[in-house]
Amino acid sequence: MKNCLWRTMREVGKLLNNLFLKSCRDQIKPLLWWGIGIASLVVITMLVYPSMRDNSEGYSQLIDSMPEPLIAAFVGEFTDFGSPEGFLGSQLFFVMVPLIYILFSIISASGTMAGEERRGILEMLLSYPVDRRSVVVHKFLALVIAGFVFGACIWFSVLLGILLVSMEISLLRVTEAVASAFLFGTAFSAFTLFLSAATGNRGFSVGIASAVAFASYIIYTMGQQVDFLEPFSRVSPFHFYIGSNPLVNGLDMTHSITLVGIAAAFLYLAIFAFERRDIK
Repeated sequence: MKNCLWRTMREVGKLLNNLFLKSCRDQIKPLLWWGIGIASLVVITMLVYPSMRDNSEGYSQLIDSMPEPLIAAFVGEFTDFGSPEGFLGSQLFFVMVPLIYILFSIISASGTMAGEERRGILEMLLSYPVDRRSVVVHKFLALVIAGFVFGACIWFSVLLGILLVSMEISLLRVTEAVASAFLFGTAFSAFTLFLSAATGNRGFSVGIASAVAFASYIIYTMGQQVDFLEPFSRVSPFHFYIGSNPLVNGLDMTHSITLVGIAAAFLYLAIFAFERRDIK
């Protein structure tokens, strides 16, 4: 009995010592369900394209009859529903993809730190000979891998939709749009990880990160309508994600580097905060 218990503890210790593999393993099950969900939504949405393409004039008239703030909030500049870029932009990449990417990133990042602390897993993990900096870095890298796989699910589901509806669009541009969403989600993963590492409170981390995401969306979409918000809209994370219209113009390197810089800055802050906080 003692030998069996010792072997079990030794195997657990080996797993916990490899923080990156443990963190990746923890992401597998939720990532599976998130991937199935986003793939289903994307494919179902793509199936609507033939109807919008064949009735583009009617949809254009409908858009023209809507108030400008409502147009900016829901479709942005993607008002040509009949074109592949307009359809993908308005129906997927302006609201649906970033919204779900944000939810996935915030929930995953809050669970990997604050969630584990609440369940007592983090305290057990730190009882092994690992430094706190490694814990934060390895968990963040696992979140990046999960976000990349999530983006791959989006890309393949868009590809499937393109094949099903015979849409003519550059796969390179689709890839660049998904890449922009991935960087956008990574920035929010790092921000939520910082909140979790600094407070150990999952509810607080999810609430603040969600509020910031919603505020950045409102500031970006309303910035074109409200003069007071226009300067702030240019520093909104949504601006760095979709402002250059990657579906048409490709990735804007300045915007991409900015999102990477935001993620790196909050990763550093997460390490700084976690190394100085008592674990509950």
